[in-house]
Amino acid sequence: MFAGRVLMVHDDVDARRIYRAALEFAGFEVVEALDVMGIHLAAEPPPAAVVCDLFIRAMGDEPVVACIRRDPRLTTTPVLVLSAWGSTAYRQLATSLGVVAFLHLPVSPRELLDEVRRATELSRPRVAETTAPRDARPT
Repeated sequence: MFAGRVLMVHDDVDARRIYRAALEFAGFEVVEALDVMGIHLAAEPPPAAVVCDLFIRAMGDEPVVACIRRDPRLTTTPVLVLSAWGSTAYRQLATSLGVVAFLHLPVSPRELLDEVRRATELSRPRVAETTAPRDARPT
């Protein structure tokens, strides 16, 4: 079962490998990016969610989420941050950039999977009931 597409932007090779395996096992397609160009290329088609570090070496001092939010295809995509930087200031920065979850590393693959599922369910458009009740149908 296809659960959706997840963009992963993280410069820790081991973290990407572990979390990618867990997400793929759960039915998600995972695409990876390591810089601004990679994010731009991986945003087509837009993913159901983005999992990223708050900062990665290739982007210098700019938060990854800020770069993601500049791409018009990703402005409403749920973003989950996986970061070893867990101070209140970093959490506030992530919140101000609109992340739906801030997970302080180390995070179990199960915890990440639960958060990605929650984020993708919350962002999925709801389908309105299209059938009228039996007694309300015209005769």
